Parts: sequence; structure tokens; C-alpha cells
Amino acid sequence: MLASLTAILYAEGSMQRQRRDEDDLMIPIVFVVLGFFALLGITGQLLGKYLTHRNPIVATAPQPAAEPKQAVAPPATTPAIATPQPAAPPAAAAKPPPPPPPVKAVPASPPPVAAPASGALAKLALDGGTVIDASGSGVESKLLGFIKDPNSAIDKATWFDFDRLNFETGSAKLTADSKAQVDNIAAILNAYPAVKIKIGGYTDNTGNANFNLKLSGDRAKAVVDALTGLGIAADRLESEGYGSKHPIADNATPEGRAKNRRIAVSVRAK
Repeated sequence: MLASLTAILYAEGSMQRQRRDEDDLMIPIVFVVLGFFALLGITGQLLGKYLTHRNPIVATAPQPAAEPKQAVAPPATTPAIATPQPAAPPAAAAKPPPPPPPVKAVPASPPPVAAPASGALAKLALDGGTVIDASGSGVESKLLGFIKDPNSAIDKATWFDFDRLNFETGSAKLTADSKAQVDNIAAILNAYPAVKIKIGGYTDNTGNANFNLKLSGDRAKAVVDALTGLGIAADRLESEGYGSKHPIADNATPEGRAKNRRIAVSVRAK
């Protein structure tokens, strides 16, 4: 029993000592916390004073209102006094120019007569009093000149190209505007009955050579047929087609090919 009481007393003594130890431990903790808050307050005061002295706020007094400026009147100007100018002396009257010398009348000379253009139609007189309209450089003039010139010898290489003779494209049919030149050739042959001629037909080098040869012959014969239809005897006429032979211009150009497509006449007797 004594042992149990002793144990109880010992246990209670131990508990009291533990409480004292805990109380002793709390006291320094409380002091530490209080010291921290005290230090924090001191630090805040020092920081506030530092910032206040670093950037002081200065109150500025209001500026007085500016006094209104008085308008200054411009100085009065003295009006300029016009000084009378002396009048200019009157100008002397100009002398009238002397009259021009009389112009002698010169009789007007008659205006020069312009020569007719080579392509213009002119009147050509044939033997027997027949007159035809033909170009000064056309086939009629060249043929008539050769026939009437006694020094012009018959030469199979001498040909005169028709210049107003046309056919329908790709055919041997004469166009209506070709009739005037065919009529002129018939008139020349009627005026000079001893003359015999040959009609030659030519083409360019395009297309089929055999077709061109036949076409050139058909066209030459068409001219002969037109002349016989006008009363020219067939034994005074002959025709031949040469195709693309004997070109007179360059077949490489359209102009040259047009010149090579032609009908020509050669005198075989006169």
C-alpha cells in the first residue's frame, strides 16, 4: 500500500514538474513575439520618416492672373502731297512718208502647161484617121511606136506588156475592164494591116508548174479569141503560154509575183 502511494505521489510530482517546464518554455516565446512586433513598428516609423524627408510635398501658391494688355493705336501717317508734274511739250507732227514710185505694169505670162502624167490617158492618132485613148506609157503607145519606127527590126525577144488587161482569179476569163485595151489593139491592127503579132502568157512560180503553163496558154488564147471576135484575121495572130518562164521581177515578193503574172505582145511582121 505504501508503495502504491509512493508511486502516485511520484507521478503527481512528475506532472507538476512538466507543467513548470512548459510554463518556463512559453515565457521566452512570448518575449520573442513581442520583441518582433516592437522591432517591426520601429522599422515602419524609420521608413516613413526616410520617405517623407526624401520626397517632401511642397504646396505651390496660385499664380496671379496676367493683366490685360492695352491696345496700342498705330501712329497716324501724314498724307502724301502730290507734286504737280510739268506738262510734256506737244510732240511735233510726223512728216508723211513720200509716195511710192509708180509700179510699171508687166504683162502676165501664160502659166506653164503641165506635161500629162505617163499613166494618164491621151489621144493617139492612127493611120486612116482613127483616134484611140491610151496611156502614154501603155502597151498601145509602145506597140504603135515600134510599128511606125522604120529602124525597129523584128525581134522575137522584144515584148510589150499589157497594162490594163486582167483575168478572173485562177481562170482565163477576161474581166470587163480589159475590153478597152483589147479594142485599142484591134484598132491598131486594123490601121496597119501588114502587122502580125504574137500574144504570150506568163505566171509566177507559185502553185503547180503544169497548171501554170496551161493557164498561161489559155489566157494568151483568150486574148487572141477576143481580137478575132473584133474582126482581126486569125492568120495574123498566134499565142503561146510560157508558165513561170522568163520572169521580169523577183518571185520572192508579192510585188514581183504580180509583175510576172502578165500578158505581152510581140510584133512578128509589119
